[in-house]
Amino acid sequence: MSQNGSRMGRLEAIAFLSGAAVMVLEITGSRVMAPFLGTSIFVWTTLIGVIMASLSAGYWWGGRLADRNPTYERLAAILFLACLGVAATAVSQHTFLTFLQEMAFELRLSALAATLFLFAPASVLLGMVTPYVVRLKLRSIESSGAEVGRLYAISTAGSILGTFACGYFLLSWMGSSRILYGIAFLLLALSFVAVSELWARQRVAAAVFLLLTGGFAEFEARSQAAAGFHDIDTDYQRLQVVDAEDPEHGRPVRILKSEEANTQSAIYLDGDELYSDYLRYFDLARDTGRPLRRVLMIGAAGYVYPMHLAREVPEISIDVVEIDPAMTRIARQYFGLHEFSGLRIFHEDGRTFVNRAARQAPETYDAIFLDAFQTRVPPFQLLTVEFVRNLERLLSPQGVVVLNFIARADASGRGLGPAVVSAYSDVLPAVQVFAVHPDQGNEAVQNLVLFASRTPVVFQRNTVIDGVRMATALRQELSRATGLLLTDDFAPVEYLVSGR
Repeated sequence: MSQNGSRMGRLEAIAFLSGAAVMVLEITGSRVMAPFLGTSIFVWTTLIGVIMASLSAGYWWGGRLADRNPTYERLAAILFLACLGVAATAVSQHTFLTFLQEMAFELRLSALAATLFLFAPASVLLGMVTPYVVRLKLRSIESSGAEVGRLYAISTAGSILGTFACGYFLLSWMGSSRILYGIAFLLLALSFVAVSELWARQRVAAAVFLLLTGGFAEFEARSQAAAGFHDIDTDYQRLQVVDAEDPEHGRPVRILKSEEANTQSAIYLDGDELYSDYLRYFDLARDTGRPLRRVLMIGAAGYVYPMHLAREVPEISIDVVEIDPAMTRIARQYFGLHEFSGLRIFHEDGRTFVNRAARQAPETYDAIFLDAFQTRVPPFQLLTVEFVRNLERLLSPQGVVVLNFIARADASGRGLGPAVVSAYSDVLPAVQVFAVHPDQGNEAVQNLVLFASRTPVVFQRNTVIDGVRMATALRQELSRATGLLLTDDFAPVEYLVSGR
């Protein structure tokens, strides 16, 4: 084969692999931003919109550049610059996102700034690749349509493969930082595929830089793991396990964090008592005088509360629904989860589990605990009135639903709190809401714990938790609130959360 023919054969590979790199970069971007900005529809909308705009700019710029004496050397330069752009993202991600988090901008503004800074430059350069490859491939005007269509199809096929490979495998196998370095190495290799002689020293220097920074990142991750910090990518989320000291009592604690560094679970390392204040409010379900023989928990995180219930009520049966199997593995490895006869674990989305269970001859529960809302924007499908109706079908006659969520405690009708109360009171008329930290005032965004049942619940030991008596007036105020009724068809949770 001639040198020209060999190069022509390489253009398809460049189009395919650069197309894959675009989508791997976009999906990985969601994981990069999740610990700082979350994964709400605002973040995803910004990420998709900015990258599409960047690709459009790259298509336009690459097409114009390709019409001016296109050469393989320029194609190699574009790929090399794209490599540097992704490398810059890998190196600067934590510093820039920490800065945005400390500035506390509105979520949409922070997401826009993060995406423009971290992902737009490389996306523009990757967008330039396909039109440039098309121009180099064209040999005659008569075959231009077929060539353009074929090469864009090849690039799109690469994007499809990159999407599935990243979402199904790479994130849980490699983690986000390794993927970024991998993309950078891929683009550097493609620049050599285009032309091996151009800027050889500079590209070798870039390879050495990537090896050094990637190696340093690996060393730092291993050092942090040895010191009690573990950064874990799963199929569903990015998690961090941190060993620290309780600032109030000086006791050693282990914390499981997810989006925006929100605490999913925490335990004392030198004792079995509950660490998280809101879980003490969950324990009020044991003080109603109603039976508590069989319970369901949706969203287990570190399985702290199921294990607590098993210690306190040895004869209890607990069904746990946790969407992420890796969360269960983390709970076993770091949080002391062990199997016992009354425990059943279902790795499934909470909504699909409840939907299916409600359609069948339901096994009823004396209490249903929901703790899947430890993010800035909770999953809307677990807040709608249709979901609550299915929960009601799973309750025993004296059963109670206990929900932990994050919102303001005021009853003005604004924000998420009144909307959640409306959805529950529409189905289960006896609703009470506790502010976990009532001393912070009604405007403070904090954990709220809602109790809902068919008949009023009377707690037998109101003094069991510090602050419960202080919360009495507050819970009555919010419990009477009327907010937007959330449905499967209309649940603008992101906007309600922005007003909390």
